[in-house]
Amino acid sequence: MTVITSMLRISHNNLLLKVPTPSTLLFQAQELAESFANSVLPETTLSIELYAQFLQFCSSRSPAMARVVFEAFEKAFCQSTNIHAVVKDLKLTEPQARIVVRGYFSVWDLVESSPKLDSVKHEAFALFSDPSVKLMAAFGGQGGMDNYMDELNWVVDVYKPLVFGFFSAMAEFLRIEATDARIAGLYKRGLDVAGWVGKPETLPDLPYMLHVPVSIPIVGLIHLLHLMVLYKTLRMNPGEFAQKFHGKPH
Repeated sequence: MTVITSMLRISHNNLLLKVPTPSTLLFQAQELAESFANSVLPETTLSIELYAQFLQFCSSRSPAMARVVFEAFEKAFCQSTNIHAVVKDLKLTEPQARIVVRGYFSVWDLVESSPKLDSVKHEAFALFSDPSVKLMAAFGGQGGMDNYMDELNWVVDVYKPLVFGFFSAMAEFLRIEATDARIAGLYKRGLDVAGWVGKPETLPDLPYMLHVPVSIPIVGLIHLLHLMVLYKTLRMNPGEFAQKFHGKPH
């Protein structure tokens, strides 16, 4: 069946975004584009940023258009590589990278089952496909950093569709565990990780956050979230991912 398409155009700061759109969705797409024009960040200076912002805008308003924009984004930027490599190759700043990666993964729940969402294209990497490559994984530890909550905020914000369910469950687990009478004295201000992420102004002072019983569980959670992002974007389940390190059972 032939699908008749029209070209949706969005201009901003001398940038022009073109999205081939099925004619059946064109009216809806034009309405979305008009609303989007009033919400786009004024400092947007790159086409990939504009695309990513429009993709995220559509993801919460029109699943059909989000899929259309995602396919256009993939063809424009990720035909032969993955989104993380694109961000690296374009040398995006931290704010630009946050916008682009967050926008890209905003449609995860909509197109997760689609082979088009092959964000890391793991089959192309010898690291995971060459049997002669032996892998070993090691958790990096805390490293004395005092800004680990910035990293947690980044992961939860940028990869929210991939990790938020697990993050919420683990944050609630930690919050309840910290109220146990045997250890509650170590947590004068609690261990409300989800609350601190949701309302950064409630974050306790730095000495409390560097307190070992507080920092170690949160840093461990950050490691687990990174691991989840990795195996999900590699299109693997945890067991398949583990076998890449330990080999297949005999």
